[in-house]
Amino acid sequence: MTRPLHLNVADVARRPGARRAVSLRAVVAGLEGTAASVRGPVEVDGDVEGIREGVIVHADVRAEVVAECSRCLSPVHEVIDVEVREVFEDRETLDAGTEGEIYPLDRDEIDLEPMVRDAILPELPVVPLCRPDCRGLCPVCGENRNETDCDCAVEETDPRWSVLGELKF
Repeated sequence: MTRPLHLNVADVARRPGARRAVSLRAVVAGLEGTAASVRGPVEVDGDVEGIREGVIVHADVRAEVVAECSRCLSPVHEVIDVEVREVFEDRETLDAGTEGEIYPLDRDEIDLEPMVRDAILPELPVVPLCRPDCRGLCPVCGENRNETDCDCAVEETDPRWSVLGELKF
């Protein structure tokens, strides 16, 4: 089984100042939020630097995101680009207080997938828009208001307030 985001770092691990460039592309399954998901491979470009306790990964993580505009339902494509700087230490040196803050270095190998997930998932749009001023769909005829103007009369009042219109003073 090939693990595309596993990286052997024996040449730099626990060697302060030792550095090596890293460039990886891999499809990561399950990178999706409620309204958007990653399509295609995730790219990790940067370097791995040795420190006394393990390694530091300093990289740019990029992914193409696809979604549907929450107003007009048009396809939305954008690129997420996140800069990361993360520490990987030996499992034996990790204590309970740093669990979840530092990634494990396992016998001179690191798994970049948890770091990639932690970088990309919070950046996925919760309410994707094709553009900031998207006018959405007409609630009467369903036309995309970004493409055409319709002649439908849309009442802007909230029906829950209609009872107040019947009050006589």
